[in-house]
Amino acid sequence: MLPPKVAQTQVVIIMIEKAGEDNTALKTECNNIFKTLKSAGVRVEFDDRTVYKSGWKFNHWEQRGVPIRLELGKRDLD
Repeated sequence: MLPPKVAQTQVVIIMIEKAGEDNTALKTECNNIFKTLKSAGVRVEFDDRTVYKSGWKFNHWEQRGVPIRLELGKRDLD
């Protein structure tokens, strides 16, 4: 991992979703967090790819040195 000041992407938001469930509220909340962080000047990415599972996304971003991973799932919204 890289230090946040040096990292190209400081924060990545990963949506923890289950197949077959309605994830529109979850995606909306992730987008709201993304916009808030972006407006605060944080270099942030939102990984909303549905082709890959969460574990693959964790590994993908960890290999790129992203220091902070923000995971948001249905239980977090509840």
